[in-house]
Amino acid sequence: MQVQRLIKYDIVNHASKYCHLEIQVNPVTKEFEGSRKKAKGSLKGAKESNLFLEAIVRWKELATMVFTGLITAIALTSLGVLNVEGTAKGAVPLDTLTFDKVIRKHKAVLVKFDKQYAYGEKEDEFKKFAEKASSQPDLLVAEVGVSEYGEKENDDLRERFNINKEDFPVYKLFKQNDATPVDFKGEINADELAKFVKSNSRLWIGMPNCIEKFDRLAEELLSSDSSAHADIIQKAEKFLEESTDEKEKSNGDIYVKIMKKIQEKGVDYVDNEVTRVQKLLKDKITDKKKDQFKKRLDILTSFQHSKQNTGKEEL
Repeated sequence: MQVQRLIKYDIVNHASKYCHLEIQVNPVTKEFEGSRKKAKGSLKGAKESNLFLEAIVRWKELATMVFTGLITAIALTSLGVLNVEGTAKGAVPLDTLTFDKVIRKHKAVLVKFDKQYAYGEKEDEFKKFAEKASSQPDLLVAEVGVSEYGEKENDDLRERFNINKEDFPVYKLFKQNDATPVDFKGEINADELAKFVKSNSRLWIGMPNCIEKFDRLAEELLSSDSSAHADIIQKAEKFLEESTDEKEKSNGDIYVKIMKKIQEKGVDYVDNEVTRVQKLLKDKITDKKKDQFKKRLDILTSFQHSKQNTGKEEL
């Protein structure tokens, strides 16, 4: 029986350019192949190309050592700088032995099931979400890396949850005291993952520039009758008055202004204003204006998510 394993490295040269180098080795036949895929920047000239060709030759000579783990040390010596991709920052790796122990101890756990050493745009979005979600103590972000070759690590977890390899990456939200996870079916990006977790766990995951206590008031406003709006806005103004943090005061002021607009024009103001600000961001504007609009858009998006969660279309 032939056993194969795919190992992927990020190779960084001294010019801060890097490529994905994929190495596949069959330890039975000792067949080897390497391929280079551009991930960022570019490689120009024969010198850089020869560097990769030499690296491939060196790894071919050492193919039988792949499974011993020594290839990492050898690569460091041969290429100078090597970065082996692992778990995303803010995420915890889970395997067959640790999965159930970890899942049951947290209020909510978002698990990504994917091939080992995943990379690409979807992986980048997961990394963004994992880092952003790290501020929420009741949420754990985790990943299960499934190997197709060798011992097929964690493939039993894939089978247990009826996941097809072709569907990778697959996200499931596990909630405490609930045996059935919730499947994520949206577009894979950091914002959609945050929206999914917030709507299914009721945990707060803030957009950049958002403030939890003001987000809570925004949701309260959007789930209440118009008769209660004045009192909720008064609460927000009190938070703003008592705040000693400059960022909180500046961003909190945007919340209050949006709340007053909703009180005046109705909940449709949120969607209309999101569209308007998005168009403005596409215009030629100064960096200062761009930062101001991005801040406003983050806070408006939080209102938009709250509106969708409450199911309110018009107040």
